[in-house]
Amino acid sequence: MLSPIPGPHKAGAVVDSPVTHQSRRLFGGLSTTGPLDGCWTGRASERYGFPVSSEPAKPESSHLGDVVATVVLIIGSIGLAVGLFFGVFLWDTNGATHALGFFLGVFVPPVLTVLGVIGGIVALVRRRLAFVYPLAGILLSLLSWWIAQSLATA
Repeated sequence: MLSPIPGPHKAGAVVDSPVTHQSRRLFGGLSTTGPLDGCWTGRASERYGFPVSSEPAKPESSHLGDVVATVVLIIGSIGLAVGLFFGVFLWDTNGATHALGFFLGVFVPPVLTVLGVIGGIVALVRRRLAFVYPLAGILLSLLSWWIAQSLATA
């Protein structure tokens, strides 16, 4: 495993000398003396007994599909919330709109959308099934907007 390296030493190079053997024993593989100050003198896989890969872990295909669906639904729910917010102002063309219906139509769909987006992001970070949160936000926003429209125009 260890062999002498002639000439100038590069960072991370392993040098077979009494000093590095001593520092390896005392400091668990971290060289603290000589030309390799602060460098590991052995491979992490040899030290800890597990393979080390420089490539990031690939997500499972089901998780990748959930991520894509969640991102698409989040973008769609934000667009829908903006559309519903401005659609409420179309009810008030004659000035005879019920105040409670107008209030519910303006504020409830964006709040439900924000809750759905936050729930989706939290579920993605925790690697849980995430697309249901923005989907529920979309459906509840549409339902609340429909109820508010019914109240406002009654």
